[in-house]
Amino acid sequence: MENFLGLSFFLIIFLIILISTKEKTQVRNFLIIAFLLRSALVIFDHFNFIIIPESRDSDSYVFEINARQISKNFGFLVISNIFEFNSQFLSKIISIFYTIFGESKLMARSLSVALGTVSVYLVYYICLKLWDYRSAEKAAWITTFFPTLILYSSLTLREPYIVFFLLTIIVSMIKLFQKNSFISFFYLVFGSYILMLLHGPLIFGSLIILFFFFLNSFREQLLKIFELKLIKSFFIITIPSLIILIIYFDSNLKIPYLGNFRELLNFDQHNQKINNYFKGSLTYPSWLIMSDTKELFFKGIIKIFYFLFGPFVWSMQEPKHIFGLIDGMLYILFIFYLIKNWYFIWRNPFTRILLIILASYIIIYGIGVGNFGTAIRHRSKFIVILIILGAPMINKFVFSFNKKIYKR
Repeated sequence: MENFLGLSFFLIIFLIILISTKEKTQVRNFLIIAFLLRSALVIFDHFNFIIIPESRDSDSYVFEINARQISKNFGFLVISNIFEFNSQFLSKIISIFYTIFGESKLMARSLSVALGTVSVYLVYYICLKLWDYRSAEKAAWITTFFPTLILYSSLTLREPYIVFFLLTIIVSMIKLFQKNSFISFFYLVFGSYILMLLHGPLIFGSLIILFFFFLNSFREQLLKIFELKLIKSFFIITIPSLIILIIYFDSNLKIPYLGNFRELLNFDQHNQKINNYFKGSLTYPSWLIMSDTKELFFKGIIKIFYFLFGPFVWSMQEPKHIFGLIDGMLYILFIFYLIKNWYFIWRNPFTRILLIILASYIIIYGIGVGNFGTAIRHRSKFIVILIILGAPMINKFVFSFNKKIYKR
């Protein structure tokens, strides 16, 4: 019964893709391929034809087991505390589906597949708004075939949820740029809150967005103040943003993994946690462990390099680590594309903000991670931003059903 329920969800998702893309042939092509790749990986793994990494243990197993327990103990009552700050948010979401339809590992994983597939479309949509049709299609195909995005979208993990909500925030930011509407601002804040529940450090990206919008609307209001005019965006963005920041700065509100404002500024406390992450089969060299703030800059730069491009050949200990090596090489490639597109990224205020968000994530996670396995998983959270920013400079791409090679 569990398997039938799960397979039914896969069928429903597939039908939704077919119906919603009926008149969009190019979109349908990459969405179907994205869905089939992720679904096949789930089904083959579930029925033991293959065993994919992290499907039998680690967080994927824990999130699913917790969802079953929450569903049994609380049922629909979980909704009353679903937005609390703790590590159970993903399990609570899945538990709601378990309460409604029944328990099924396949169903839980189908939710990840659905979000992973929709994320491919969101990358396409964002690139269409920022660049052009060719860049959008190339970015969509890359997202479709990117190995770690396929892997984590086939598991019961936070990553597909994080990628999805990160992209919805970017879409909300685009709409907020185009038209200062309260609805777009609400979606941005709500998506940011969900991201914070999924993984606390991701809130820095949203704070950067709010900061830039605050500066922009404040500047516009200053220019109009002598005309005794009030700008709508000043009230839509500035006042709610200030309220959010004041609540955090002046309270004991704790962000997951970061704590309250006072704990956030306590480097020694964070450094202890960071050094505890030096464990596992792919641990960074022990000389990268930081003892005080004086070592932060030098060792931090090296750790960021390890985070983005590792594991390296000399770090590999098992044959399966070759997948991490390939993943690191892909990041080298897309960093190269980003650098090639630097001029166009920096001259556009929107892509400039995206670049700063990407840089903040790389610094935060780069310094905070202590082993290559965790690095591979964390950097997959924001590879989509790297793909979006570098998409116009990708020289050629052959995954097109019209058999075209696009060149720039």
